[in-house]
Amino acid sequence: DPFSSNTEDRKRDLFKKEKEEMMAASEKLFRKKPRNSSQRNTVKETTQKMESIQPSEIIKPMFDVTWAPLIAILSQVLELTSNETSISLSLQGFMYAIRLASHSHMSLARDTFVCSLAKFTTLGSLKEMKQKHIQAIRILLTISILDGDSLADSWGPVLQCISQLGRLQQAGSGLRRDDEFLNAKDNDSVSTVSTTMSNMTFFRPPVEKQDIAQVRDENNGRAILAAINDTLIDKVFSSTVKLSANGIINFVQQLVMVSAGEIAGDSSTRITGISSRSMETQKSDASLSTHGTSIRDGPRIFSLQKLVEVADYNMDVRPRLTWTKMWEMMASHLSSIGCHKNALFAIDALRQLSFKFLEKSELSDFNFQRLFLRPFLEIMENPNSREDIRELILRCVDNMIRLTSHNLRSGWKIFLEILGLTAADPCEKICTLGLGILQRLLDEHLHELCRPDEESISVHEEEELNMTEKRLRNAKAEDFASLCRASLAFVHMYPTKRALPIGLSMRALCHIACFSDLIAEGRVLPPVCKTQSENPGAMGYTYESLTDQTEREEMSLWRPIFDGLASGLSSGVKSNSGGVGCLVQRGSIMAIRAILLRHGHIFSSTQWKCILSDVLGPSIEKALAEDQSPIVQIVSESPTVSALSFMPSALPLPPPHDDDDLRKFAKLAHSEESAPVRPFGPAELLVEASFADLRYGGDGDLKKVHVLDAKKSNSTQISQINEKSQEQPFPDSWIATAGPIALGTLTDILCEISGDLWPLARDIYYNWIFGSPSKKTCEALVRIGCKELCRVLTKTPIVQDFSEVMLKNILLIDCVHEDLITNKFQALGYQKKAENVNETEKTPTELSMITETSFVKEENTVTVDTPFGTGKLESSSIVTFSENCMDESNNNDDDNGSSEDVGDADIVTIYKIPLEWGATLYTCSDFPSIKQENNGNVSSSLQSSVRDLYSDSSSDNKENYLERCIPALKIRSVAAYELQNGIPLLQNLNQSDYSALLETLEKSRVLSHQLYVNQDLAHAFQEARRSEWGDCVLEVEKALAAMSDDKRNNRGGSELFFLAQEASANKAIIKILSSLLFSSDENWDGAADYAEPILTKLMLNVLEKFLESEKREGHLVDPSVWRSSGVKNEKIALYCSSFAGVVVTILQIVNKIDGNERILKEIFPYLCELVRVRSDEIRDVVADILSHQVSSLLGLECTNEAS
Repeated sequence: DPFSSNTEDRKRDLFKKEKEEMMAASEKLFRKKPRNSSQRNTVKETTQKMESIQPSEIIKPMFDVTWAPLIAILSQVLELTSNETSISLSLQGFMYAIRLASHSHMSLARDTFVCSLAKFTTLGSLKEMKQKHIQAIRILLTISILDGDSLADSWGPVLQCISQLGRLQQAGSGLRRDDEFLNAKDNDSVSTVSTTMSNMTFFRPPVEKQDIAQVRDENNGRAILAAINDTLIDKVFSSTVKLSANGIINFVQQLVMVSAGEIAGDSSTRITGISSRSMETQKSDASLSTHGTSIRDGPRIFSLQKLVEVADYNMDVRPRLTWTKMWEMMASHLSSIGCHKNALFAIDALRQLSFKFLEKSELSDFNFQRLFLRPFLEIMENPNSREDIRELILRCVDNMIRLTSHNLRSGWKIFLEILGLTAADPCEKICTLGLGILQRLLDEHLHELCRPDEESISVHEEEELNMTEKRLRNAKAEDFASLCRASLAFVHMYPTKRALPIGLSMRALCHIACFSDLIAEGRVLPPVCKTQSENPGAMGYTYESLTDQTEREEMSLWRPIFDGLASGLSSGVKSNSGGVGCLVQRGSIMAIRAILLRHGHIFSSTQWKCILSDVLGPSIEKALAEDQSPIVQIVSESPTVSALSFMPSALPLPPPHDDDDLRKFAKLAHSEESAPVRPFGPAELLVEASFADLRYGGDGDLKKVHVLDAKKSNSTQISQINEKSQEQPFPDSWIATAGPIALGTLTDILCEISGDLWPLARDIYYNWIFGSPSKKTCEALVRIGCKELCRVLTKTPIVQDFSEVMLKNILLIDCVHEDLITNKFQALGYQKKAENVNETEKTPTELSMITETSFVKEENTVTVDTPFGTGKLESSSIVTFSENCMDESNNNDDDNGSSEDVGDADIVTIYKIPLEWGATLYTCSDFPSIKQENNGNVSSSLQSSVRDLYSDSSSDNKENYLERCIPALKIRSVAAYELQNGIPLLQNLNQSDYSALLETLEKSRVLSHQLYVNQDLAHAFQEARRSEWGDCVLEVEKALAAMSDDKRNNRGGSELFFLAQEASANKAIIKILSSLLFSSDENWDGAADYAEPILTKLMLNVLEKFLESEKREGHLVDPSVWRSSGVKNEKIALYCSSFAGVVVTILQIVNKIDGNERILKEIFPYLCELVRVRSDEIRDVVADILSHQVSSLLGLECTNEAS
């Protein structure tokens, strides 16, 4: 076409012309120079601006326009062509495109190119692997090695391709796949997995028929093995050390995601874009292979192993902060896998990394060990973790402690928390294993946890410590607190689904004693930090009541121990074994006892106040309040014969720590195979010996425990006999099993450590004897409290307080008695005042029920002020002690109640003063305390306390007055008996102390005698017994009135209680007066002269009444036991039985008198009559007196036959 040729020529001409013009204009610009400086500066700035522009900023706009068509072209070429040159160029294009996108920070383009290249590798699909696919794999690996620092999130497809490479290599080599191991049958236990793996051959056996997928995988795997070296794959992971901080974080993040997919059996999703889980709905793998889609993987651990390798490569080369970020992701992943059904290999990976990490020491300012080992703790804390995995973790912890304990710093806390968690594990095997590791830690690695090199730092040099030393010291204290909590976790304190074995709890208590020895030895120093009392798990947890900072820091070490033992002491969990109850509670008490007796000297007075008021006191009070066992309802029928004889006694004082018998026991204990090499500390040895004595059924005497320990292997019958002999009626009762030991521990502290602690411990004894707002008293508590109070009196000068306790008890008896009689007469329909009652209208039966009380008559009285309040002095109640007996004189003419008209200086007058607030006060002229106004405050407080005590224990329900008053009277009588009977031999007291004690005992003696002869009270006791059968008060009164005194049975009556109380009061007075008579007391001149006449008269009075009673009731006494013969409906010879011990005491005192002819002459007639009594014990003592004392007066020689 001619027109077309001309047109083309014209276009070429125009183009050439335009080109020449552009070249000329450019040449002109280059040749043109700036005329002035301003023009030159503008050109310079433009040049600098052009030079500062990064190449990526220039390339990015162009690449942003071209990358989409480019990837389409490259992908099309790779998919369709078979030309090697075209394939090679296309793959090079992919590599450069990925590099450009990465360096230009074009994440979308980069991810698109990487995913496209990953899909072209056909990894994760059932397609046949060709050469171009293998070349694509090589390019992908090369990109990850050279440009890995810029891949960021694109590492995901790359690592998934590498994961599939590992799967194909495994298939091509003929090895068993991971899923065949992980999905092995019965994969729920480590032992089963181990057995299954050991029974399998290493190479997969040939099969006759294989599916298409398996054959395709094997063929592809062989092709990859021939073309790609393992070194290239390993280089991807080893090159991670060259990645930047952000690069390694991105790499680890994506590797963790790939590993999680492998464990879940879904490791090719990000390559193919199809989840293997969605493929479960497909019909068959064959149909999938037809379409070339991806295959379904089983669980695999390839990436998990590579994760361990990456951690190993980077552990020593990365900065601490970078490594911390890396490990946070790894740890979270390992923790989640640790609770998976295929958790075994995750624990193994953790173990490998932990050993590698713990090979190097930790810097003082970091806590990387704690961060690194936390996955172990998180798996143990997870309730979904498997039992075999928890056991495997414990094995790993044990091995790490054995091999790397010298490098452990902050890692101790994680290990100890793990061991503490095992105490609550539902599997007993794991629980036992955890305590065994703790025991081995104490035996073999204690010197590394509590390093002795810290001993050089004194507590008083805290100001000289630098910050690093303070942090190290605080870390040590924190680890020690964690160690204490780990052992205390094995002490069964709270109800759980599975009870801890008793042996584990007792062994843990031995650990606590060991920890106390470490503190006392100075191997653990208190923290140097701000103390607090709010958070028990935080540093510096101490007692709020302490004010001195040094004392607060010191007690921050002791508080975890004391709080744990206090919780064990008051635990409500049943802990019985072999018929012995409350073993954990008793063991906790024994541990506290050992610690305080061995190390109590290191505590200050304020620290002791915390121990008693914040530890022992509240825990004992809580245990008492929670004990609702039937033992609190038991009331004996007599103070002398206890229904609670099955209760154990307080433990005897232990021998000193260097005692030879304790050393023998320690030697025997160390001779066992599992015994530690280290020596026992003082408290630990005492606890071990106490537990051995308890285990072998000893009596608490630790001097014999080595004999019991030596016999334990000689015969199996010993344990059976001990278990049978130790069976207790109330094994779950804290009062019946642990109560005596608990209060006895407090007594031992007062006697052995310091009697100055008595003001701090006084309220605890008072609560046992009189009750507290949270716990009403019972006979068991009263007997224990009174016995221990008497023990305190032997070593501590508390005579005034002891007298106050007895006086309180006497006033309580009077209060209860008045309440009982008042309610009784009200129940019978009588008014309180006699003028409202017409006695002429009453029947003889009704008149016989009324005695000389305020209900029927009102005598002339005088108002007096006493230390216990205002009262009425009744003239008819003046009681005079004559030489023969105690008579009550009705001296109505003497309104002042004075005894001056008697004219005998030795006569003692007793005043009965009913007080306005309900109690009755008894006092004598020898102790004129009622005229002393300087003690008004003390007496007023005593008066108020007694009134409050009784008002708290009484009830407004008058119909139950018998149930309220009779047991209370019995318990108060028991308390008086125990206190009076337990008064020890006192010496070197002040005259005021003797006076207070004798005055109180005299009040008790007088009151008990009045209650003994009180018929209203006797009737009330009988009514209480018969009311249990359903009779009302009127019916019981009529039955008792119709019954003669001879036929009335006094069993369980008031006579049994108050006659025993009177006897014990007489005995106590006689013992005190005899001690004054025989001893030369420097604090009281003339004590012997004071005591002799009173003692003589009292002894003669007792002997006279005893002989009268023996003549009258002696035939009722069983000669063998000096008690009733047991004939039904017959009276008991009460006076003979009750005062027999008093008579023996009198005779023993007489036998000690040398040269006092006046006393012997006065008592000789009674000795002659005592020869005929039916008590062999009394006759033997009389014979001894006659042979030694009387024979010397007669000038006769005493012979052994005569004696």
